[in-house]
Amino acid sequence: VASPMVAFGIKDLMVFDDRDARTRYGILAEMLGKCYFSRSAEFYNALYDEGLITKSISYSFDMLGSCSYLMISAESDQPKALFERTTNLLKNIPQNLPSEEDFVRIKRVMYANHIRNFDSTESIAFSLTESFLQGSEIFTVGDIISSITYEEFTRFACAFFEGKEFALSVIYPSNKEVS
Repeated sequence: VASPMVAFGIKDLMVFDDRDARTRYGILAEMLGKCYFSRSAEFYNALYDEGLITKSISYSFDMLGSCSYLMISAESDQPKALFERTTNLLKNIPQNLPSEEDFVRIKRVMYANHIRNFDSTESIAFSLTESFLQGSEIFTVGDIISSITYEEFTRFACAFFEGKEFALSVIYPSNKEVS
């Protein structure tokens, strides 16, 4: 690799019997990531302006049968500083909540992206397979996104990282010394 590759995240042990509750939880977790790590997010731009990320930072939340995990990955010449800055923000979410305007923008983007998935046969097949494997229902996702309120989102965001520890992994270029 040309520059250090950073990945960090947390394991989430929430288990759901109800398919819609599970889908809702996953959507809320994705919204949380988009509020901080999309290119239009204030935090993303601060990381970029400070040189803590070289290109982009990606965020994903995946739900498996027995657990879920959140992962953040990026290229960074300062992996430890990026990790500290990001985990500090996430562990202090109540003091760093996005505005309601940002939440509404993210909600609209997620809804539009969901509708766009129905534009191609390949996307439909992928979405159907993914929803089957994750135990969700793609035809209820739009309704769930529409029904999420800012108050529900802020309650979720404030509680999501409580008591959770982050794991960090860094791949350094072979010609650089580890600091």
